[in-house]
Amino acid sequence: MRGRRASAERARELDRLGSTTSNLAWILFQSRRYEEAVRELRSSLAVHPNGAGSLWLLGFTLVINGQASEAIPLLERAAALADRSSGFIDVLENAQGERLHWELAVKFYLHIGEGDGVATLAHYVGPNLQDRFDLKHARLLHHQLGLSARDEFASLGFDGPWRAELFVKGRLFYRDGDLSRTSNPPPELAGDHLRGWWKTASEWRDSKAGELFASLPRLGWMAERTLSAQEGEALVEQTTMLTERVATLSSPIMVARYECVPGNVWREHSRGFIVPDDWLERAADFANSNGRTAG
Repeated sequence: MRGRRASAERARELDRLGSTTSNLAWILFQSRRYEEAVRELRSSLAVHPNGAGSLWLLGFTLVINGQASEAIPLLERAAALADRSSGFIDVLENAQGERLHWELAVKFYLHIGEGDGVATLAHYVGPNLQDRFDLKHARLLHHQLGLSARDEFASLGFDGPWRAELFVKGRLFYRDGDLSRTSNPPPELAGDHLRGWWKTASEWRDSKAGELFASLPRLGWMAERTLSAQEGEALVEQTTMLTERVATLSSPIMVARYECVPGNVWREHSRGFIVPDDWLERAADFANSNGRTAG
């Protein structure tokens, strides 16, 4: 089927310098020897855990092999690594021949409501105020999910019928980690969604005391990380550098707070965003505006 091949071709495009292992997995995938392909891809990812192409292909292979629940986190990570966090379309065929159209989005929003009344998705804004949850959600539901029903889609060889499904993953951040600000959360949110905190630069400086932090690059936004004892030794210096950076902060940054646990390893206690002191005022204006259609 063309949809299946197109999805796997994307995996190859993301990893043009693929290893012998990933090339073998591609051959096994084409031969529908899915169990063997899964083993090869897991072997490749054990050596190169950030291989976006291998993550894509493993995710697709698991779906086709009837293991969709295992595929979702892999495809989420592939999305982040491929810098496609604004949402993307993929067409798949599962083991029963059912044609699936998945819309996947990996998003990070900061909640700015005060808990007075029912919260709405408009109360969740992107850290750089270029995106808003209500706009993204509406676009995914009313535009993206309908793509597989269009004649143009069928003309490309993707004949239906398609079962369209939407998956939005990521994390939502609440001021000071105070969930009472959302006593009436939007019905669109899962009750067990991942949470974090956000603070202004001044609030973070006044509250951090002797806690240890590290800033997180964008590719580190998804999965929590445990640090070795040796890596943990660098946290004091990283916290000092972060404090200097926050003194003149001009845009939000994501950070993780670490604590030492038995075994002399460092685990994340929490993660959150530090935002400029004037960010909340601008965020409120953005939440109350017509916004911008999220892409």
